[in-house]
Amino acid sequence: MARFYPAHVGDFHGSEGERLAYHALETLGDDYTVFHSYCWLGDGVRTAAQGEADFLVLHPRHGILAIEVKAGGIAYEGGAWQQTNRNTGETKVIYPFQQAENSCRRVIAELRRRMQTTPLVGKAVWFTSVQIPQGKPLPLESPRDIILDADDLRDPKEMLEHIYAYWRRILHIPERTQSPAEFQQVIRVLQPVFRIVETL
Repeated sequence: MARFYPAHVGDFHGSEGERLAYHALETLGDDYTVFHSYCWLGDGVRTAAQGEADFLVLHPRHGILAIEVKAGGIAYEGGAWQQTNRNTGETKVIYPFQQAENSCRRVIAELRRRMQTTPLVGKAVWFTSVQIPQGKPLPLESPRDIILDADDLRDPKEMLEHIYAYWRRILHIPERTQSPAEFQQVIRVLQPVFRIVETL
């Protein structure tokens, strides 16, 4: 099973989509590491001032994916993505691809600042409540190749690997397996461990 940070999850912020995606990612092998609800602060110039990745999925051969999860009814109208809450019927404008992009940029900036060689970092969006047919016309910001949907909740591995391959092709980054030490360094940069002892 994939290794998760934090090791124990809370209430998923009340998001049924996050809960479903979390349990789907649990089916990944132990070569995967998953950060859930990964919060960050940026500089407000090169990166957004603050944000959160619903999931960061790390693999020593494939790289890192920043995944934004959206549940409920999904539509694209008037140049904007819209999400409809199935319980309340409320519809709001959402920016899932931009949110995932912001997380990508922040992760890339930190890895480049702290490491000499960095892995691939790409983005994806997971619409957990709907099916997105192949060949469906989509906005240019959201190719079908980087979208997971309800069908991927059963077994997300194949689609995740497809998304990694998409970003390798687009970014012209060859596949390279990180050594265990390099992979652990990535984890430590993004999720440091420390203890602070009380002063006397």
